[in-house]
Amino acid sequence: MFARLLVLGHLSLIFKYRIHNIIMRELLLWLYGKSARNAHIREMAEKAVLLLKEKGSMEHMELCKALGIALNKYQKPKRTFYFVVNPLKRVQLVKEKRIYPKKDSKKFETHYFLTPEKFNGYMIRIIEEFSSQMK
Repeated sequence: MFARLLVLGHLSLIFKYRIHNIIMRELLLWLYGKSARNAHIREMAEKAVLLLKEKGSMEHMELCKALGIALNKYQKPKRTFYFVVNPLKRVQLVKEKRIYPKKDSKKFETHYFLTPEKFNGYMIRIIEEFSSQMK
């Protein structure tokens, strides 16, 4: 009996993961399109969301490194990074914040973090605006 419950518990976790994965991929297709040329950008975006969910907040260069965006791999690494991040920022799923290490310093670090509440609000507002225009 215990073994059966254990297996059912694992199956529910697998099912939950698959649903999460399907929803994530649907969102990424909506944001980045179905083009095969954007497949690697969609993969990086999914990885970025999962990393930010796991770690909470990541510094710009740390996130670049984690996504595999290196100077020797991409001709324009900054452009590639913003191709990944900007659509997520546009729908308010990811926010950036400047953190100043020293109070009087003009130098800052840019940290990225997930904002699922703002994303939820954004999506509700878009759906409401769309439905009001369709009436």
